[in-house]
Amino acid sequence: MNSDKERFERVFKLLSERFVDDFVRGDLWNGYYQSEVNNILDKYNNSKKDILNQFKNKKIQTSYTNFNKSFVSLHRFLIDHFNIPKSHYGNGEASPLYYLKPEYHHNFFMTERGRAADLDEAERSKIWREFKSELERLSDEFHDSYKKFISTANSELDRQKPFWKRPEIIIPIILTTLGLIVAVISIPYWSVWFEKNNDEVMIKTPLIGPLTINSLSSAQVPNFATLDFGGDLVSLKGGEYNFVSYISNSGYEIPGYITLLSSSTTYSYSDFNADGSADIAATFVANNAGSGVFYFLAIFLNNSGFPEYTTAYYLGDRISVELVTASGSEMFVDIVTQGPDEPMCCASTPLSQKLSVYGNSINLVSEEWGEPETPSEESE
Repeated sequence: MNSDKERFERVFKLLSERFVDDFVRGDLWNGYYQSEVNNILDKYNNSKKDILNQFKNKKIQTSYTNFNKSFVSLHRFLIDHFNIPKSHYGNGEASPLYYLKPEYHHNFFMTERGRAADLDEAERSKIWREFKSELERLSDEFHDSYKKFISTANSELDRQKPFWKRPEIIIPIILTTLGLIVAVISIPYWSVWFEKNNDEVMIKTPLIGPLTINSLSSAQVPNFATLDFGGDLVSLKGGEYNFVSYISNSGYEIPGYITLLSSSTTYSYSDFNADGSADIAATFVANNAGSGVFYFLAIFLNNSGFPEYTTAYYLGDRISVELVTASGSEMFVDIVTQGPDEPMCCASTPLSQKLSVYGNSINLVSEEWGEPETPSEESE
């Protein structure tokens, strides 16, 4: 690797932006994650020595150093707190999941045999809260430093390009030049279209602005974690809603959450109610303190530039949402879910669904199942 661009592309290939987003908001919070995830983390950990302290640009190097420190802290934390419970799988075969060690889980009396008999509910809850707090701190640092590194690298690498290869410079120049040419040519033909009412000129301007995925970060939604689509609405904060799922007999609060997925493959725009303004279909993931991690596709109409929740469709439990697209009142969703003979923990069967939005309901039109994915060794 001879250039900063090549080094940056190497990091991005090893740890993609989508992988980082999905990892810090996925099954990790429910006490387990896929072994494939660990393979990716280990592969990066073994490769980062070739990248560290190699960026020539000081700003990129500084942001990468900070990111790498947060990665090392989170990686070490995962190694210390997660393991592969062989007892869950017969004949000693390798587990597809890395489970949280029983002594750290508030529900571990339901998993492997560990120290459950030695700890009461208060001690279990205390250990669980401490674990969650530290995990949240480390994963936030990892996610934020990664985003800052990507942003810094993109910005600094763009600065190294000649101006005619930088869209943010050349496009405004072209548009300004074209605008001046059109203005000069049309001087003799200028005209203004307006409506007069009591000698007042009323210029018609659109009042409705576009919806974006960011406009949903403070939207109101039902508490999807309770599988209730029509109940009282709750307000998201930064695309999330955290709540107390229940209070144990010892008075400890057990948390639940709702999270908006912001990856570009998990939402799509369309004019669902045919009013001329773009609406949005977005994916949410929710947990109500149990083992279930529920995924929903929700419709938000454009109400004068503000998102208005209309209805939602349940996609599944502990699945992976691969792609969401929409056209008119139709939506197309690709997921990886559990096949007929697969346990809930280990979804590997592709499913494509065609959905139709009609009023305040989403109906399944058709679906097509694929063949379950079979694990294979990653080629070097």
